[in-house]
Amino acid sequence: MAGDYYAVIVGVSDYPGMINDLAYTDDDAIAVYNSLLEDDLRWAPNRVLLLLDAAATRIGVNQAITGIGAQAMSDDVFLLYFSGHGTTGPDIEFLDEADGLDEYLCSYGSTVSEFIRDDELSDWLSALPMDRIIVMLDTCFSGGQIKNVAEGAEVKSINQGPAPRSGDGFASDLERINQRAIGPQDLNDLDKQIVVLTASDEDEYSWEFGAPLYHGLFTYYLLQALDGAGDEEGNLDGDVTGEEAYGYLSPRVVSTSDTYHLNQHPQFLTLDSEPLTVRSWDKPSDCSGLSTTLSVAGWHMISIPGRICDSGDVCSALRDDLDPFYLFSFDTSVGGYVMAPPCDGIDSSPGKGYWIRTYDDEVPIDASVELLSSPLTVDIKEGWNQIGDPFPLPVCLREIQVVNGTQTASFTEASDLDWVSKYLFSYDSTFGGYQMITPADGELEPWQGYWLRAYTDCSLVIPPVPCPPAPPTSALSVVQSIRHEVESPPPPPSVSVLLQEPNLSGSEDERTISTVTVEVNPNPAFSEAAFMVHGVCWCQVRGLRVKVYDISGKLVFSQENEYPVLEWHLDLPDGGIAANGVYLWRAWVNVTGNWQQMEVGKLAVER
Repeated sequence: MAGDYYAVIVGVSDYPGMINDLAYTDDDAIAVYNSLLEDDLRWAPNRVLLLLDAAATRIGVNQAITGIGAQAMSDDVFLLYFSGHGTTGPDIEFLDEADGLDEYLCSYGSTVSEFIRDDELSDWLSALPMDRIIVMLDTCFSGGQIKNVAEGAEVKSINQGPAPRSGDGFASDLERINQRAIGPQDLNDLDKQIVVLTASDEDEYSWEFGAPLYHGLFTYYLLQALDGAGDEEGNLDGDVTGEEAYGYLSPRVVSTSDTYHLNQHPQFLTLDSEPLTVRSWDKPSDCSGLSTTLSVAGWHMISIPGRICDSGDVCSALRDDLDPFYLFSFDTSVGGYVMAPPCDGIDSSPGKGYWIRTYDDEVPIDASVELLSSPLTVDIKEGWNQIGDPFPLPVCLREIQVVNGTQTASFTEASDLDWVSKYLFSYDSTFGGYQMITPADGELEPWQGYWLRAYTDCSLVIPPVPCPPAPPTSALSVVQSIRHEVESPPPPPSVSVLLQEPNLSGSEDERTISTVTVEVNPNPAFSEAAFMVHGVCWCQVRGLRVKVYDISGKLVFSQENEYPVLEWHLDLPDGGIAANGVYLWRAWVNVTGNWQQMEVGKLAVER
């Protein structure tokens, strides 16, 4: 969001004398003021001026606009809201009105000379440095005699004079802010983005209502639009634009006015095709809690069936379910795994696959996700890719399309073109091996991750289309018969073949295995350090012991657990936090019941 947002909010109910007073226009202005300030990302009290009744004179409004212009920049936004009477008067130099009448916003005063003329308002706005201007007017321009007035409704006109000719009112005059010359300057060079919402057409009245509205009809629905209803009927991106506000309020104002034969039709003007946001709102969460259970202890290749809520990542989604929590994602560019935490290098977007490790049977995992209902595009790179089902329902593989540049093909066609492999692979945690899946009759299942080999950079378009009933089991035997002809995907992160059988003889201090190592990550450590066993299947690890010493030889951390991973949160025995510097550490690994001592390592702490 570039630039600051400034506003002048005007409401005049209590005019000089008694005869021209309105009931709710000051309430209109206060409500709009409060609505804008609810969006504290755009609007701040020191940049939004509220002028009510006697403070809202013509001079007062001009000074407020001019004062803001003196401190604003071209990339800022200015909003003017006015609720009060409207009237007309003889056209004044320069003569630009086809009907011979200027339109006026009735600022606080009792004569036309104290009101704001349409041409004058255009001058004030043209002088502003902002390139983006929003104008909202809940007022009418005087018309003929009032008939068929609804009970509780009051016209917002200060006189019973002639109405301006259609096409010759405030919106048209404001449009000329970029079309006509004022003085020596040609304003068509200003190239301002202008959005104007008016309560009624140029030759119509606007109305205010008592119970249950207690607002001007236009402002009543404008407030609903700004509070989020406009975006709910728009693109649901959390921002309410001028177009969305008008799209929401216009049919409702017309419907209500038609009920009482009031003939009020809001108008909308924009001089730029780019939507201009008025305010943001707290969009209700579209999140749903989904869960599954990992039935056996071991490695699991998973995916998340949806978009993780609240701009979260896969670490925040799963961290509370797994202890210890470590996740691996395959980086195609380097042909190896990236470990989390930290999760900075992990792609948490929908349609991605990951490895996680459980140490118990029947482990539940859950995630708060935004459910997707439209086809999702997942970019894949040349090499092995971990993908997943982005929907909470099985997806038919043959419905997936592959996009390569400007070409699009079905999955089967893409494999024939050597864009992608002919098969996908899932991991069976019970048997500890891969299963092949054919595009012709296979499907992606929620929470399950998959390997896919790509032979060029391309994209998958995954639609939320389920498969028909599963094929007969005889079709699976064909897959088994050709397994030897297919390139196998990478193994799980720590399933590696030992180069030699460990020699478990000797004392604890003497026993070492060349293939077993312990690594610490991150190093330097900023808030925590994770010690992790490598070089042996984690299924053989019965425990890990770590001791950390400062450079004076003082023991600052000692802990043992029953897992292949152990974390140090930089806490000290006295309750303090480890200072910046270099520390020495030693680890012992329990492999199938025998402790193996590792070499001394160094760990840097930088907080």
